Amino acid sequence: MPNKHFVHLDWFRTEFDLAYGFSPNWDIELDIPYDVKTVSAKYELPDGTPFDNPEGDLHHRDERLQGLSDLKLLANYRPGGVLMKDDRLHVGIGLSLPTGRTEGDPWKLGNQGSKHQHIQFGTGTVDPVVRLDYYRLADPIGFLISTNVQIPLYENRRTYKGSTQADFAVGPRVRFSEWLVVGASYVASYQTRSFWDGDPDQNSGYFLQGVGFNAAVRLAPRVTLIPTVLRVHSIETRGSSDSLKMDWLVGLSLDLALGGGGQTDE
Repeated sequence: MPNKHFVHLDWFRTEFDLAYGFSPNWDIELDIPYDVKTVSAKYELPDGTPFDNPEGDLHHRDERLQGLSDLKLLANYRPGGVLMKDDRLHVGIGLSLPTGRTEGDPWKLGNQGSKHQHIQFGTGTVDPVVRLDYYRLADPIGFLISTNVQIPLYENRRTYKGSTQADFAVGPRVRFSEWLVVGASYVASYQTRSFWDGDPDQNSGYFLQGVGFNAAVRLAPRVTLIPTVLRVHSIETRGSSDSLKMDWLVGLSLDLALGGGGQTDE
């Protein structure tokens, strides 16, 4: 019987970001993310009537998934005074490591009438990662330009090849006091199609735009609290009749500068 499925995902991420500086401008960084993904699913007939799909549990179900996602290991170069006195450049080059759980081809399993999972915690491949940031310290007004790209190059052992993902942000930053810097930015995120055994994944590919807000609250000389909020303005999916809605993304970071490196820039 024709029906529509509606899947709601609450995604909570805890990430530990460890960096070791081995010279004034160089450091090694390790990102360790742990995700909790809570899924709820319902089905409706074309006229909006709730539908108890007898095969619904094979495709989407109410469940909570959690586990380690892919780690990222980067070498970072962070010089200052590149184009002007108070600017900073960050060039990070590294790898995404396949530590997150992966699944078998959900489309093939679904066609076979087998229970399957669309949500994964990683790509299952070693992927190149590049991060570029350029900013001027807020004294009292500065700016930030940031981009981050991850490019899977091959299929994993389950025939999955992940999406190329690129994030971009640009906007001003204002210092209100010695302990408070506030920023706003235009944010864009682009994801290409991913593939299962060479065939496009119907649930992949989007272009997202939004407005981000953040603050750097210095609690102590080496302790900075960084709340962030992203309001999604639009999101366009690629090559699928399914729609994707996203409203607010909220984050909270705590930056601890340990050892002899001094306090963070802002």
